[in-house]
Amino acid sequence: MFHLSERTWQMKVDQIRSLMMSNPYKPTALLLSALDETAWLFNLRGNDIPYNPFFYSYTLLTLDEIWLFVHTNRVTEDLKKYLTASCTGPLCVQLKSYGSVRENLMTYVARPEAKVWIGTEYTNYALYEIITPQEKLMTSPYSPVLTTKAVKDETEEQILREAHVRDAVAVIQLLMWLEKAVPQGNLTELRAAEYVNKCR
Repeated sequence: MFHLSERTWQMKVDQIRSLMMSNPYKPTALLLSALDETAWLFNLRGNDIPYNPFFYSYTLLTLDEIWLFVHTNRVTEDLKKYLTASCTGPLCVQLKSYGSVRENLMTYVARPEAKVWIGTEYTNYALYEIITPQEKLMTSPYSPVLTTKAVKDETEEQILREAHVRDAVAVIQLLMWLEKAVPQGNLTELRAAEYVNKCR
């Protein structure tokens, strides 16, 4: 895993916690199951999945704790430092084994005051069923992370614009190359795909 820095992850955590506190149903925790949600929240990218910038993870964000469930053997010392994993304050990430998410969620739900917010579109049933009784569960189709990450800040907008310009240049280079290569008659789609990837 490696991290990208736009808005700091601490700023994002504070923003999501504010949404939790302002919610009239008063959730005490937010469970993130979609891989892109955790990646966005912590400004992290990984390579657990081929051709995909995400990593296997779950996050349980409470008002005063952060539990990140990952394959802990893949976490570097630099990443631990980035996540302030060596402390226990409200902006310190407690790293937990990916396989222990059910057990830890059950422990959290057993707390008398626990009320867990989930986005139903991405939470699997194995975790959903743990959150009982019904009074301890708050649902919405999407988590507040998913809706918040849809709104880009200035830095993210600039990065998107630059990416679109680079891609447009690559497509123009491909079209120019195709004008010369197609008449020769030995062009394949694979060669064209390799060429445009090289341009990008």
